[in-house]
Amino acid sequence: MKRTFGLALMALVLSSTLGCAQLFDDFSGGGWKRFSTTPGTLTVKRGSMHLQDGLAPPNWVTASKVFTVDFDKTPFFVTKVGAMSDSGTVKLIRKDPYDKQVAIRIDRPGFYAVDMRSRFGWQGVGEVEVCLYAIGAEEEITFEYVAFMEQLTEREHALVEERKAAGNITLKVPPF
Repeated sequence: MKRTFGLALMALVLSSTLGCAQLFDDFSGGGWKRFSTTPGTLTVKRGSMHLQDGLAPPNWVTASKVFTVDFDKTPFFVTKVGAMSDSGTVKLIRKDPYDKQVAIRIDRPGFYAVDMRSRFGWQGVGEVEVCLYAIGAEEEITFEYVAFMEQLTEREHALVEERKAAGNITLKVPPF
């Protein structure tokens, strides 16, 4: 009974927080795999996926999972980054027809969103491999969730604009 109530409460909180989320992954359901070709560590628990790059090349670590998405109903891909040391990237790979896109370049913690239908022209239903990256030797990043959504709420639009307005923190250089 307690577990059922807890799950119902979590679903309510997530639906109000994420607006019209149709497909939500807080990393608790499994299925995320680190690429064997990218050295580093992957730590997954509910509400957190932590990637840390290893010392060996290629100086990034990648984890991925495949989702079946209806681009006409849920054209927005979103993610929330909780913490990071340098930079990260999200690549989306549509399986058929094959189309690999750099969807998001991450330069600070915050909320990120991309409209796959308008930016990539993706329509219909298809499988998408979501590839999350931590970039840089021994750099790390923590993702809080990924989701495919029908639309963004006003609050989510504001979060995206706030993050964009803050500029790229990796380009700010202190004076000599």
